[in-house]
Amino acid sequence: FGLTGLDTSRANQVQVNALDDAGTVVAESSVVTLAAITTNPNAAPNEKSAIGVNMTGLAYWSTQWATIDIMKHASNGGGKLWATGNARTGAYNTGDQDLIDADENGWPKTLPAADDPNFHHVTTVLYQDNQHYPVGEYTILYEGEGQLQYFGVTRLPEKSSPGKDVVRLDANSFFHLRITQTDPNNTGEYIRNVRVLVPGGICGADPMAYAATAAECGNEADFAAFEQVYNDLSFHPLFLQDMAKYRSIRFMQAMRVNVSGQSVWSDRATYTDASWGLEAGIPVEMAVELANQVQAEPWLNVPLRVDDYYMRQYAQLVKANLDSNLSFHLELGNEIWNNAYPYIFDAIWAREQGQARWPDAGVHDFMYRLNYFGMRSSQMCEIFKDEFGEESD
Repeated sequence: FGLTGLDTSRANQVQVNALDDAGTVVAESSVVTLAAITTNPNAAPNEKSAIGVNMTGLAYWSTQWATIDIMKHASNGGGKLWATGNARTGAYNTGDQDLIDADENGWPKTLPAADDPNFHHVTTVLYQDNQHYPVGEYTILYEGEGQLQYFGVTRLPEKSSPGKDVVRLDANSFFHLRITQTDPNNTGEYIRNVRVLVPGGICGADPMAYAATAAECGNEADFAAFEQVYNDLSFHPLFLQDMAKYRSIRFMQAMRVNVSGQSVWSDRATYTDASWGLEAGIPVEMAVELANQVQAEPWLNVPLRVDDYYMRQYAQLVKANLDSNLSFHLELGNEIWNNAYPYIFDAIWAREQGQARWPDAGVHDFMYRLNYFGMRSSQMCEIFKDEFGEESD
């Protein structure tokens, strides 16, 4: 049942009576005092939520519509960004990733000549083994010169132009992107910064107001296609709606902490990386951006093997970018006590560091692991407290 007519400015005394079919009181409760509770109409919808959630990693097979630019979840199906294909043998992936001449963001600056015995083009997977994707027209934007080829979709030449392709993806298909030629004039203008934008947009300036077409906005003039807003809106509006239900979001899986080999700050994922669906996961900046947009407390995991400089830079980044009204949770690594895969890799590393630091301790291997982890956790917290100063508690 619901209660109406309560005065929210003070406590209210309420008595509940039970009536029979004739309306006669047949039972009475004792008088109950209800405290005055008011709801801030401007509060985030998750302010009172008691639930947190783990955000999974980005991947081409994932059914979550996380990002507007799906290039950010691309990979070759084997943990790397590109499959190296041989045009003469038809091999999809020759396994020559170490031979790719790529820039710092993962874009190939050159491709081998036609007579190269190893590979001639590179391909990445955008959707595969996944039928839960937006059907419709995708906009592909890119910089540089060369040739892009698409599989599983239909290119629409009448809507395409240099630096921009529009393709249609139908139901029950897949989506692969291939670079067959790059920087043909040897001017340094290789194909790079490829963005693959999903269909749809938003109504007005509300990042959660998804519209598949302009007709779905009350006023069609309020519609902004994703091509217009993607620079300011990384996450899909429907994903933001889902995540706005939670008080806290844990980014351990999204940042691939369980399999992280990062040790120095330059190892980390960055905003300009071609894909965030690889070993480094999503950047810290994106975790903070998502937390700000849905007003959820981020649970941030710092990779176990990083040095103090990495921790300090991490702390400075969070302090500079996280909304000041949000608290955050901090954890070093993940389940260092766990002997199961994949946790065991960091567990072994922590044990080895402990044995090297305390060679004469003479304790069980597990204690070396836990003591080293405890020491680094304490040091990490001190670094963060130092950076946050009076804001830390």
